[in-house]
Amino acid sequence: MAAQLGKRLPVPGRYVLTGLAIVIFLPVFVHLDGTLYTTTDEFYESGFRLSRLPLPLSVAASGLGVLLLALRRDWPRDLTFLALTAASIIATSLLFLEELSRSKLLLCAQFLLPMGGYLLGRLAFRQPGRELQILSTAILITLTVVVPGQLADTWLSGDSPILAPTFFGVGVYGHLQYVPTTFVALFLIGLGTTWSSPAANTRHRRFIVVLAMLMGIYVASSMSMLAVGGFAVCLLAYAVYDVAAHRRPATALLSLAAVGIMILTLQTAIPISERFATKFALGTPDVPTVRAAAAPLASPATPAAAPAVRPGVAPAAGGSGMRPEADRSAGEQQLPVPAVDLSGLSEEARLILDLWGEDAARVAGLPPNIAIRLGYWKHYTAGLLSSPGHFLFGRPVPPDRNRFPSAHNYYLDLAYNFGAVTVVPIVVLIGITAAGVWRQRHVVVQNAPLFSLALGVAFLLLLDNQTRVGMRQPYPGIVAFFLWGVLMNLVQGARGAEQSSVTAGAAHRPTELQP
Repeated sequence: MAAQLGKRLPVPGRYVLTGLAIVIFLPVFVHLDGTLYTTTDEFYESGFRLSRLPLPLSVAASGLGVLLLALRRDWPRDLTFLALTAASIIATSLLFLEELSRSKLLLCAQFLLPMGGYLLGRLAFRQPGRELQILSTAILITLTVVVPGQLADTWLSGDSPILAPTFFGVGVYGHLQYVPTTFVALFLIGLGTTWSSPAANTRHRRFIVVLAMLMGIYVASSMSMLAVGGFAVCLLAYAVYDVAAHRRPATALLSLAAVGIMILTLQTAIPISERFATKFALGTPDVPTVRAAAAPLASPATPAAAPAVRPGVAPAAGGSGMRPEADRSAGEQQLPVPAVDLSGLSEEARLILDLWGEDAARVAGLPPNIAIRLGYWKHYTAGLLSSPGHFLFGRPVPPDRNRFPSAHNYYLDLAYNFGAVTVVPIVVLIGITAAGVWRQRHVVVQNAPLFSLALGVAFLLLLDNQTRVGMRQPYPGIVAFFLWGVLMNLVQGARGAEQSSVTAGAAHRPTELQP
């Protein structure tokens, strides 16, 4: 019965799909108790209370993708690899059933939940020749509401150039990390589907110019090095493509102007904000103190010190902010107290000392963001390779999230917690996607909107999630998986159209997708 219903399911109309895409892209969050997320705290902690966990509206859309899959009898073969990843996560969790903790269950849900976005993009987002136009409409509506709204709240606060955690009073969870990088990918797709569209008129292009300038300010205000670097690299890469493939020099001028506005905003903010200056410093703050403090850390006779706590995470009453010893993964040790006064040390320098210990002097000359990220990678890689069982099936207990909130790499984080067996299928699916894009490269190159979608998905999968864990977070994860599913839909659709034309005996011409 379900299979017959699945075969008769109608393709959703344009307006339904546009509304669905807006729900996915809009960073509006609600608590499980039904209240709207309006917190203005820069770093929000739910305290492991499920009722206070902020979830994006896109979770409901992700659930729709799972429902559509359940109602179908014939499903695309590429979904098998995603199903293998999900099944492996569940299976490796059950291997350690006796040690299964609440934090492990939450981690399991974090990885599984966003995958519904791929199902939605792959199964529901089907309007032949109009998918990119629908995406463009939803993206531009989202950016037009959120970007000016957050900038207005930032400027009205008047006390800091750092991006406000709200737009028009509505809270944005992850406003300095995941949302800006997600918006970089969305703007890139909006640029390709609107600016480079043959149907675009002067009014459309003027609108994109204004939005590009606002995006430059927005990205700089987020203090996210990945968003700043990604915005510059993606815009300039797209400009080179558009000039070379379509002879549109105006794209280069637009990209240079937007990147220039971003750099100007950074240069304005760094002298007036200590946090901006520290974040974009060329070396770790307090380098001499860090190097002096690192040397005595090798001494085993020195008493243990409390580890550094992430900014915004308050220590528990009477404690150091660490979770109970029973929840701490094996191999984590507290560091000895260095024989140097660290009272004036910056938070970034303290964290580097905590992550690197006696080796902190080796990374003290690096930008703090890079030194900290390398420290996380070092810890998670060492834990993953500590035994063949840990490598294949993951570690039974997640690391203490106050010291090690994530691996700052989605694939490493997935392997550390659930084993390499869970990573293989999703890497294979990335390879299938890349191969599909390569086979249809003549279509992708000729169609600017499709090229921008492919570039945006590549940014999220291969850069953003190599340095963060966005695909295990509900909002950025669902967006990334959804765009990935739409890209696979279009690539497979182009291949099918091309094969049909060859079968019919038509002369071979590159398949065109309407923007």
